[in-house]
Amino acid sequence: MTSHTFAASFNILVLDNGAFHTAKALRWPLNVAAVPFPPSSPELNPMERLWRDLQDQVADTVAKTLDALSDTVCHLRQNYAPAVSEVPT
Repeated sequence: MTSHTFAASFNILVLDNGAFHTAKALRWPLNVAAVPFPPSSPELNPMERLWRDLQDQVADTVAKTLDALSDTVCHLRQNYAPAVSEVPT
């Protein structure tokens, strides 16, 4: 996807502040701004919140096999609401 795809709007690219991002200088299109996450900010990352919640629920579970653990996690995952795939207009 390029800045031309959404040329009529101002676009924000959220960066995860990973150590593997090594570029020292990038030229961003005028309609794109990069906003880095602060270091160690799992509360801002929805996937990190999901993993934390699953860890909390599975922490006291004793599974005898990997398949049993997988079944438990799959069952827990089914309790989450489906993702919203469209932004309302």
